[in-house]
Amino acid sequence: MYSKIRIAGIVLIVSVLIYRCSAALIVPTAVDAQKTGTPLSTLVQGREMYIGHCGSCHYLYLPEKLTASEWNREVNLMQRKAKINDDQKEVILKYLTAKSRN
Repeated sequence: MYSKIRIAGIVLIVSVLIYRCSAALIVPTAVDAQKTGTPLSTLVQGREMYIGHCGSCHYLYLPEKLTASEWNREVNLMQRKAKINDDQKEVILKYLTAKSRN
């Protein structure tokens, strides 16, 4: 019984942390889409995929924390663990690099 309560508490805490982190992530705008030449729907989808695939295992870094090349390296390293295919990886990268550090 105690372990079920403990597990439920941990799940609740992790859920709250994921929600709070995802709320802080930049929501792409039409300006971002125009600047990057990427459809806004793709950038929004990339944000959702970043939250869903990456945030389920660890803290989500804000896109501006890394450069585009750093994001590319990190996402390539994590692709297998995140269980995402090449198309999903590219959509996530489009979101992350739209607001990455220069």
